[in-house]
Amino acid sequence: MASTSSFRASSSSSSSTPSIPRTTTYDVFLSFRGEDTRYNFTDHLYSALGRRGIRTFRDDRLRRGEAIAPELLKAIEESRSSVIVFSENYAHSRWCLDELVKIMECHKDLGHDVFPIFYHVDPSHVRKQEGSFGEAFAGYEENWKDKIPRWRTALTEAANLTGWHLLNGYESNQIKEITNSIFRRLKCKRLDAGANLVGIDSRVKEMILRLHMESSDVRIVGIYGVGGIGKTTIAKVIYNKLSCEFECMSFLEDIREKFNTQGVSPLQNQLLDDILMEEESQNINGVGRKASVIEAILLVKRAFIVLDDVDDVDQLEYLLRNRGWLGKGSRVIITTRNKHVLTHQEVDDLYEVKELNSEEACELFSLYAFKQNLPKSDYRNLAYCVVGYCQGLPLALKVLGSLLFNKRIPQWESELNKLDKEPEMKIHNVLKRSYDGLDRTGKNIFLDVACFFKGEDRDFVSRILDGCDFHAERGIRNLNDLCLITLPCNQIRMHDLIQHMGREIVREKFPDEPNKWSRLWDTCDFERALTAYEGIEGIETISLDLSKLKRVCSNSNVFAKMTRLRLLKVHSSSDIDSMYKVIFKDNEEKVYDVVMKNASKMPLGQGFKFPYELRYLRWDGYPLDFLPSNFDGGKLVELHLNCSNMKQLWQGNKDLERLKVLDLSYSRKLSQMSEFSSMPNLERLFLRGCVSLIDIHPSVGNMKKLTILSLRSCDKLKNLPDSIRDLESLEILDLSNCSKFEKFPEKGGNMKSLMQLYLVNTAIKDLPDSIGDLESLDILKLSNCSKFEKLPEKVGNMKSLGLLDLRNTAIKDPPDSIGDLESLVILDISNCSKFEKFPEKVGNMKSLKRLYLENTAIKDLPDSIGDLESLEMLSLSNCPKFEVLPLSLKAIDAHLCTSKEDLSRLLWLCHRNWLKSTTEFDRWQLSAFIPESSGIPEWITYQNLGSEVTEKLPINWCEDPDFPGFVLSCVYRADARGHKLMCELNLHGNGFRFTDRCYYACWCGCHVNFKYPRDVVCVCWYPKTAIPEEHRHKYTHISASFIDRCLLNRKIKKCGINIIFLGDQRNHMPMLEHPQNSGDNGSALQDANGNVHGANQDDEHYHIPTLGLLGNFHDNGSAVLEDTLGNRKRRRDDSLPDVVEEPHYKRLGAPNTDLLL
Repeated sequence: MASTSSFRASSSSSSSTPSIPRTTTYDVFLSFRGEDTRYNFTDHLYSALGRRGIRTFRDDRLRRGEAIAPELLKAIEESRSSVIVFSENYAHSRWCLDELVKIMECHKDLGHDVFPIFYHVDPSHVRKQEGSFGEAFAGYEENWKDKIPRWRTALTEAANLTGWHLLNGYESNQIKEITNSIFRRLKCKRLDAGANLVGIDSRVKEMILRLHMESSDVRIVGIYGVGGIGKTTIAKVIYNKLSCEFECMSFLEDIREKFNTQGVSPLQNQLLDDILMEEESQNINGVGRKASVIEAILLVKRAFIVLDDVDDVDQLEYLLRNRGWLGKGSRVIITTRNKHVLTHQEVDDLYEVKELNSEEACELFSLYAFKQNLPKSDYRNLAYCVVGYCQGLPLALKVLGSLLFNKRIPQWESELNKLDKEPEMKIHNVLKRSYDGLDRTGKNIFLDVACFFKGEDRDFVSRILDGCDFHAERGIRNLNDLCLITLPCNQIRMHDLIQHMGREIVREKFPDEPNKWSRLWDTCDFERALTAYEGIEGIETISLDLSKLKRVCSNSNVFAKMTRLRLLKVHSSSDIDSMYKVIFKDNEEKVYDVVMKNASKMPLGQGFKFPYELRYLRWDGYPLDFLPSNFDGGKLVELHLNCSNMKQLWQGNKDLERLKVLDLSYSRKLSQMSEFSSMPNLERLFLRGCVSLIDIHPSVGNMKKLTILSLRSCDKLKNLPDSIRDLESLEILDLSNCSKFEKFPEKGGNMKSLMQLYLVNTAIKDLPDSIGDLESLDILKLSNCSKFEKLPEKVGNMKSLGLLDLRNTAIKDPPDSIGDLESLVILDISNCSKFEKFPEKVGNMKSLKRLYLENTAIKDLPDSIGDLESLEMLSLSNCPKFEVLPLSLKAIDAHLCTSKEDLSRLLWLCHRNWLKSTTEFDRWQLSAFIPESSGIPEWITYQNLGSEVTEKLPINWCEDPDFPGFVLSCVYRADARGHKLMCELNLHGNGFRFTDRCYYACWCGCHVNFKYPRDVVCVCWYPKTAIPEEHRHKYTHISASFIDRCLLNRKIKKCGINIIFLGDQRNHMPMLEHPQNSGDNGSALQDANGNVHGANQDDEHYHIPTLGLLGNFHDNGSAVLEDTLGNRKRRRDDSLPDVVEEPHYKRLGAPNTDLLL
């Protein structure tokens, strides 16, 4: 009997998830009896949920009193789900029972998920209130009769839900299973589709019909219509309803805006993050490479993707070029205002969103204007007039409804009279009614957003607006309430029609005289304004894209006359921050040259002057050596001068008391920084790529509010002043690529708030002992520090450290205290050629999931490596020897390990643990790369020379309970450039076909260390559970193929398919070791003439494994051949034992096929 069982009661109840997602604070609410499980099971479960990123509420107080605390009721309501730990004394707590009643109410009314755990109690005792639960209720009969019925009902309903019955066994395994299951249930990202979704159901139904969800084909459907009609809302509701049924999902919103302002790279990053889910995102440079990775991932997954607001086919070129990028069963929705985009993309179907009908429009308007679904009787005729004016456009109905809410009839009539005076039925005039209701400050904020801040981070916008004394929080909230902006993901979003309306307001008084406008955003209008010159003193904001400037501006001194100018952005179209992350130097030079070329269109004279009212100043490629001597930045909040020609920020003293952000990145001539005492409120300082900067002024320590200090790629910077230790608020310190930086401050440990420290590619040799005092440090990167030899002993004191990167350093052996890093998740010591010895005691690193040791001189691993219960990925390529591996490993990369140990034995031990411990592992989750020379696993019996193989399936392959899945394998020749393979599994027969693919890649380059290329064995597992049950019995054949995706003509030498059985193991090792000098590495091959090659001769001391093998080749150096009559013969050396008499074989009922176990 399994120690952990998942069950569904026969009378289980269900509840439907509401169509409108709720705002939640927690993912899980934990309900438990404290005296039973607080300090054991529940505590371990709480920690496990937290490690998976599941936000969990746990009440840690000792419960007293008669009534459940209001904050607990609120916590339940604000949680997506509840986990109820039913233990022996659960029902003895009235608090627990009241909690349960509330949970089940939320389950019914709000779609709140409930996960019951029966911890050493019988589920029937909970359901029927028997045993200890019955005893508890017997004590309630006298004083709590009014609550007993509700308690009993809640217990019965909860016990009827799917849950886990824990009886015995290892609780760590049980908790892992529970946590994984909850994670999968909650993984779907819910999008906020808004409130009052009138008429949405019928439109969503029509769209879903076009998606043909029953089909396994790829299907792309387009939604098109006028702006504000509800295209995005429909797509969000469908996404919330269907996306959880897919392997991966992504919703890319506002593609047009992001593409035009930021380029395609950020969109690619979001798509990669979404479709990789819990897997670690890759650091990929270049749009083309990102596109290749996106294609590779999507091709092997059933994906649900929404591409929102696409208005040009070029925007899809590197996101989703065509349907060939998509795996079987994938669905894509594209929303656009431009139908041509959809026809060009050759979508399968089109859906045009129509206006709301009169009833729907009236209901939607009423919900905003009256907070009910029908107009109030006194307002009915007025309401119908407004609804008719809006012509069924949802956005106009919402905006006007919000505008008229809580106003008297005379005010309604006044608003309607205003509408009647504007006969043209343009949307921007409708939306302008909301603008008219704003106060002066609200109007300024709205116009700033429409002309300058749209799409920006809310915190950034608030910081600047507060600097303008605009009371940002109140103003932004008011605009949001009036539906003039939205705030998803903490960004300021504004519908295009509303933005156009705002810009029209700026233009309307002087439509042909931009010099008299309050705001400028178009390059042509800017040129016209400078030409006219008169009236420009009223300009408040300018956003100027230098790349679009058609001619050189010779009258740049005109800025001095703009006495009201608050916001000035003179920028290049190149995305400086993202492009400078590209590792190739020529790309950096290219970007810098483009910026400087664009900046030359705006030369500045010696008498140039900035206006006093500036709060925000960005000028890419600022051409002067200093800020003007008459510069007064007393009101400045942010100053950005990327790629400037500045040698020093200013001469003399300046007062920048309100400055919070200073960015002088890539100012190559900047040799020294002025005193920081004039910037006491500075929070962020960016000096990236200032290659002439020699030192940092000691006054930097006076900036008590500084949280980010980036000095990346300051080539001449050798050290930091001792005062750096006084930065008590500093959270991020980046010194990466400071190639001459040699010494970290001795007392740097005083920076108690420091969470991320980057010392990549510096000349640093060691770290001071005080580094151990950085109690908040989460990330420490020292990769490519070729002179770095030793970590301090106190490194083990950094209890918060989650990532330690020591790649390509001179470190020989880390201190023993590294084993005390209990929060460490990733440890990378790869390519450390001098690294020889891993610490003996590493068992305390309970959180470690990934350990990279490739290309090191390590000779062995300590026995304690087996205690790393969380370790999932171990890379040991080009390491000489290891004998112990944690059984938790899912992925092993040892493709150039020179160990003489039988890697196949260790590999099978790890993967067998996974195969036997769970029936729910993901497709392609278990994988390994090992060198062919180390011993070919006997259960990898190559059935074919080349890259493809097809075999006939046994009749009852899908019914045998001991069969967990298939093993696909190949041998290929790797080279110095790494490898990238596509593995494809194909089952077919009787007109049905199932195909799945996976990609494996390695770019370590370790093969360059060998004179001749080496052969590598790729092993990947595919679970039976991943094959749809519906047609399993139809399939008669299985095929496997391996393809080199790098297009390097790398030869796939052999490939094969095996069926694995987990039957009677008889304590035998389930694989054989093959001597190095045996034939073709111990495997038996049959050529076209029927001759057998590479059979082993020296394995008689090994037992036959309990593994079933498909095809004509079997284990132990022997081959099974078929004669012309179909009779099977075993060809072997006489020295081998008579395996035919082994008692633990198992035969499947396949004709003419014996499968050995």
